[in-house]
Amino acid sequence: MSHEEQELKLTDRGSQSTFIDEEDLDFMFQFFLAFQQYGGASLGEMFNVSRRIDPTDPASWEAEFVKEAQRVEAIAEGCLEKGHRVSASDAFLRAHTLYRAAYVAVTPGAPNFVPVYRKSVECFEKSMKLKPFPVEFFDIPDNGFKFHSCLVKPDNSGKRRPTVMVICGGESHLEDHYFMLAKGAIERGYNAFLWEGPYDVNNRHYNPTWTARTYDGPKFTGTYRKAFDTLAARPDVDPDRIVLTGDSYGGAKSLVIATAEDRFAAVIPNSPMVSQSRVLLSTPLPKAYGGTPEESAALQARLPFSSRVTLQRVTWAHGLDSLTEWIPIMEKNFIIDLRKIEMPFMALYSESEAGELQKQAEEAYEGVASKVKTIRMTSKAEGADFHCQANNLALANQVKFDWLDEVLGYDGTV
Repeated sequence: MSHEEQELKLTDRGSQSTFIDEEDLDFMFQFFLAFQQYGGASLGEMFNVSRRIDPTDPASWEAEFVKEAQRVEAIAEGCLEKGHRVSASDAFLRAHTLYRAAYVAVTPGAPNFVPVYRKSVECFEKSMKLKPFPVEFFDIPDNGFKFHSCLVKPDNSGKRRPTVMVICGGESHLEDHYFMLAKGAIERGYNAFLWEGPYDVNNRHYNPTWTARTYDGPKFTGTYRKAFDTLAARPDVDPDRIVLTGDSYGGAKSLVIATAEDRFAAVIPNSPMVSQSRVLLSTPLPKAYGGTPEESAALQARLPFSSRVTLQRVTWAHGLDSLTEWIPIMEKNFIIDLRKIEMPFMALYSESEAGELQKQAEEAYEGVASKVKTIRMTSKAEGADFHCQANNLALANQVKFDWLDEVLGYDGTV
């Protein structure tokens, strides 16, 4: 592989490729492997697929993951028909992850773009409905749109509990955050609110006419206020202990929301992006974001398929014609003023993050006005050096929730 080909990646977010030579694809494969911690993957099933695929061929990747997903989904349906609810729930969750992995290779507009996504959601929701803890699915309506949401709770006691609101990143789905945070939350007595909000990557699966061109900054922050108000009005949510967190692109969005809304009890951006444009233009692909539409399209066409699909999906998710529209829209609509952020603050990032992300984590930590604040880098020595601790979700939850327990004065009981 030439030096030029090695540089064709989204950014630095993992220390090395372990299972697949192409770095961005290997990152995603290891991310899905990490779901095993919370029941979302079987190593045997994941490696069963990896032995069959051609990692340079998106059709091979999609077809083999879908084939495995259908096999495991059939197991789930068979278990459910026989009344084996636990086995059915477990198998549906594994099938979800396999469909979710297949979706990595599917381009917006492709025949399977919607069906594969819908199957991943369907299997996830079937699994959740069989769990011994409550999971409620509902919409947050605002500005003529309905934002798909769910609340995961430890039990049906109705007790008021601290609740963590999670913002999706540029590639993460609502369902990913069950593994990345929600299961760890309910194990510790917290509620977790997961959703596909405005500017999230799958919002347009539910709101096809939504576009970032017309959903400006005040609408964006206003929808988060609406979500906060919805949670705060619930009898099973402690309105004084609603926490905000976001991963990757969600780290940038969390700073925007924390700037505009001071009612959150704490905020954990992971990683804190003070300037998304500085991050994007510092990657190996600055012309994909900051060049002409023609330069951007030509560069994307040369990328490995997983990276190419990611950028095409970002463009689709924001309702844009070209990726080059993204930075100007964010600079207009994403207003971050660190001096206005006064709630307890954790700047969380990882050792293998790109240099600009590490720099901005320090900048955020130094710049916020919070009296209670901390900064934490997870490391390669801990097995948690990947972007957003994607290779060690258990440690990520330990770091977040141990800090929240101390800041909120919470021990898991009500």
